[in-house]
Amino acid sequence: MYYIGTDKTFIRVDKNGQAIATMNFSDAKFFANKQKAGQFLVSLPRKLYNISTKWEVKEFQDLSEDKQTEYQENKPPQTQVKETAINNTVSVPEIDYLNLLDSVSILKDAKKGCMTGLNTKLSDISQKIVDLEHYIEFSKLNACEAYRAYKMLRDTLQDRRKIKDTIAAAQSLYKNCNVEKLSDCNDHLHNRTYNPRKLTSLFE
Repeated sequence: MYYIGTDKTFIRVDKNGQAIATMNFSDAKFFANKQKAGQFLVSLPRKLYNISTKWEVKEFQDLSEDKQTEYQENKPPQTQVKETAINNTVSVPEIDYLNLLDSVSILKDAKKGCMTGLNTKLSDISQKIVDLEHYIEFSKLNACEAYRAYKMLRDTLQDRRKIKDTIAAAQSLYKNCNVEKLSDCNDHLHNRTYNPRKLTSLFE
């Protein structure tokens, strides 16, 4: 059996036949073979790629056929319900602010040439996409070759999306953060000096 998902998110089908995302594995739609799952994957609506760009066909072999049928009929074993409940627990992370400041302060040194480098990468990968599109347009492909071309195009599109997201993140950071002050603050914390008031002998 096969399903479509990422590490934590899965595709299920609602009562209207529309594909939607779910974090509950027991709700996932299962397919009898990889080809059917692949056909469904290429028809996913664009809005699902706003949730994740890493959708892929995965094989499900961990349980017996009887228990796989239970999942397919949305009757998950009790252990799966407990695991899902644990995975959905919201916890507040503890932030290491000193380490965070160390990381953010390097933005000052990285700023020069940052956008030029990212835009160069974006241009390169966009040209690869054009090559793949023309390869698909001008080639007569069998089913295996067509899937391979689709996989190459999808992977390249996902790489481009990651670069676009990186550009958006970099622009936001440089627009909303005073990287010079952050760097100066970090330097001060790491290179501070102290002038003793009375016990000067302790510092000799």
